[in-house]
Amino acid sequence: MADTNQYLRLTLADRNFLLPSTASLAIEQKESIQMGALPRGSIIGHRNVSGSKWPVLSLSSELQGDTSAAWTRAVFVGNAIHAVGIAVNEVMLLPRQDTVVEPFNPVGPPPTSAGHIFSGAWIHEGRVVLVLDPKGLSGYLQTLAEGS
Repeated sequence: MADTNQYLRLTLADRNFLLPSTASLAIEQKESIQMGALPRGSIIGHRNVSGSKWPVLSLSSELQGDTSAAWTRAVFVGNAIHAVGIAVNEVMLLPRQDTVVEPFNPVGPPPTSAGHIFSGAWIHEGRVVLVLDPKGLSGYLQTLAEGS
């Protein structure tokens, strides 16, 4: 079972993000995703789960729609009814002792009613790696999927 202090390092294009390991509902290989004939907005495909379709969104490193982004896996967040996947280049479970995350409160209003997308930061090799807030990220991805 995943430790609540462990994080997944997600790579989108050239940028890394952390996501608490317990926030991921599933991680699927690209080959397991039903690809859409034509991408619709940010949605590039979906995963069939118990009669539901979980959309997969392709985003740039700035978390904006980018259907041309290269990816190898989809990481799903949310709940079993309203799960959304984000297409990533790489996913890696980081050892607990290697990640010391500092929480912070982003300035300004949150981008969705679910809250802010980021909840902390990790300094790694002189670079800031932002920590994705599971609830805020899920709400943001839902908003993008509904707008597609």
